[in-house]
Amino acid sequence: MVINTVLSVMAYDYLPKKLGVYLSDDGGSCLTFYALLEVSQFSKIWLPFCKKFKVEPRCPEAYFTSTPEPHHDDPLMVEEWSSIKKLYEDMRNRIESTMKVGQISEEIRKQHKGFGEWDLVSDPRNHQTILQVLLTVFYALQAYPIILI
Repeated sequence: MVINTVLSVMAYDYLPKKLGVYLSDDGGSCLTFYALLEVSQFSKIWLPFCKKFKVEPRCPEAYFTSTPEPHHDDPLMVEEWSSIKKLYEDMRNRIESTMKVGQISEEIRKQHKGFGEWDLVSDPRNHQTILQVLLTVFYALQAYPIILI
């Protein structure tokens, strides 16, 4: 649910210079960090798709469950729709699988230095402040930051 909220807000049609997306996780969870890392990658495709095709609703879960696969004269739209839906489902499945296990694999931990903030001593009640900028997307020459605090 968090990933859909973040993606939905990022795709909001608002002045890009005045829109920032922040997520505060008071539990300091590396699982939330992982989910946002996945979202940051997917947003590079989702945000331009939303703008190009004027997507509504902008929440990927709501969009793909409420919008039937397009079958019209725009083959580019049909191809992109199918591709992005598959990418979204793959991302969602990776996040859900990781959440079920309850920990981040070593393979995933190696993908981003931010995972180094969690060690054997850190827990939701005893951890340092973690501030990591995951992504700045240049979308129509404007920056959209996602920040995890």
